Amino acid sequence: MTLLERLRELKPQLPPSEACVAEVLLQQPHAFMRTPVAEIARQAGTSQPTVLRFCRTMGASGLQDFKLKLAASLQLGGGGVHPAVAGDDPLPVLAHKVVEASVRALNSVGTSLDLGVVAQVVDKLAAARRVDFVGIGQSALVAQDAKLKFFRFGLVCEAHADPSLQAMSASTLGPGDLLVLISASGRSPELFDAIALARAGGAAVVSIGAPGSPVDALADHVLHALPVDDPDTHMPMLGRLQHLLIVDLLAVALAQRLGEPGRERLARLKQVLAGRRRRRA
Repeated sequence: MTLLERLRELKPQLPPSEACVAEVLLQQPHAFMRTPVAEIARQAGTSQPTVLRFCRTMGASGLQDFKLKLAASLQLGGGGVHPAVAGDDPLPVLAHKVVEASVRALNSVGTSLDLGVVAQVVDKLAAARRVDFVGIGQSALVAQDAKLKFFRFGLVCEAHADPSLQAMSASTLGPGDLLVLISASGRSPELFDAIALARAGGAAVVSIGAPGSPVDALADHVLHALPVDDPDTHMPMLGRLQHLLIVDLLAVALAQRLGEPGRERLARLKQVLAGRRRRRA
């Protein structure tokens, strides 16, 4: 069911003021994409806060987030490649839209993260004997990025993309260890296998993903990013940027938590890299 089809079903149940916004959208969905919030409110005969409430009712964090979802639903994205880009957009417009959508996706992380949970995860990382980062598909790239960041602090880290290796590695985790899942959907069966094996050994589980992810109920700590990619988009990329940012945030917070020893370790690694570059020059 597309967003517009869902809206037609939902419209009779909306408050009258939000139903007016829905009517404006249903009459001219493509124009709605280009209309600022003040003009939408004027056309609907209502207020700007009502327009924003309507967007939240439809599952978006705000008007721009709603427009991204609407673009994907209207299949304006060039063949489903990007939710904000129309198939006939000239390159300057395309570039602007891609950059702006990425900035909005990254900014939304700051409003969706529970910093109390971030602090708990950083404490777990600081005390961990070993950390396994796992992800499927593009999330496996984020898991690998996490490994490359956190081993620099002296953590014993693994990052596996192969489901069999994920399961085998998770089965060797024990008390004091940490399994970090990275997934936009949280529905891959392989993730549930890794969680069961890690928990059986006494390891803690961290989930990085979207609100309502099925793995959340099985995780000890959950870090949410508001979803910005439509499931019908063929090349979901905004969610990956959000997850990379969460990994960066955890890495910086861990560096701060470790203090001088952490900085000294990073400095030694930098010296090693600098020495190798000089030998190759």
